[in-house]
Parts: sequence; structure tokens; C-alpha cells
Amino acid sequence: LADKAGIDRIRADFHLLSSSFKDRVNLNNRFPKRRRLSSNRIAELLAKGKRRKSGPVLISSMTNNLGYARLGVIVPKRNEPKAVGRNQLKRQVREWFRNCQRALNNVDLLVRVVGTASEGAEIRRNLEKFTATLG
Repeated sequence: LADKAGIDRIRADFHLLSSSFKDRVNLNNRFPKRRRLSSNRIAELLAKGKRRKSGPVLISSMTNNLGYARLGVIVPKRNEPKAVGRNQLKRQVREWFRNCQRALNNVDLLVRVVGTASEGAEIRRNLEKFTATLG
């Protein structure tokens, strides 16, 4: 009986903690699964997508009928051999997408980064330039 009361108290504390966390964090800016491109759609974009190259970024795009934008990111190992650098570049691309996804309605984007992590600022500039050309 005492153990049950302790477990209930822990559950109540956890519930309070998780609800206060949700209040502090805006969960609307996440990168949910439905915003990610599937491997079939990535192959389709590579084959038929409209391509634009801007510096160390190659962007393939194609319209969709979903009412929201989706993103795929490719960072080849030959351009950035270390996983840390590849992950850093992917985070930068996802952050750009998170900030401008409302402006990118009904489009699937495949961003292929052909630069290195040391060119991160240039990659970000080119992505912003791409957004400006859309809107």
C-alpha cells in the first residue's frame, strides 16, 4: 500500500513536470515525420525534380498535393567524411526549413549539400537566397 502511494506521487510529479515543459517549449516548430521525404519520393526528386544549384547547395524541388512542404537532406560522405560534420550540416538545413516552411507551401525539397561543415555560413546564405527567389 505504501509503495502504491509513492508510485502515484511520482506519476503526479512527472505529469506536472511534463505539462510545464510543454508550456515552455513551442512544439509546433519540430520536424515531424510527415514533413520528411520518403525514400521513394527522394528517388523521384532525383530523377524528375527541378534542380537549382547555388554555391555548395543543390536543391531539387517538385510540387505535391499535400498542402504542406516536405524536406529531404543529403550530405555525402565524400564531401564531409566525419559524421559530426554531416550531422551539423543536416541540422542547419532542417533549421532553415523550420523557419521558412510556411512560405514553402505544396513543395517537396531535396537539399543536397556538396560543401563541408566549414562552409556552413555560405550554405545558410544560399538557402536563404533560394527562399527569397520563391517568394
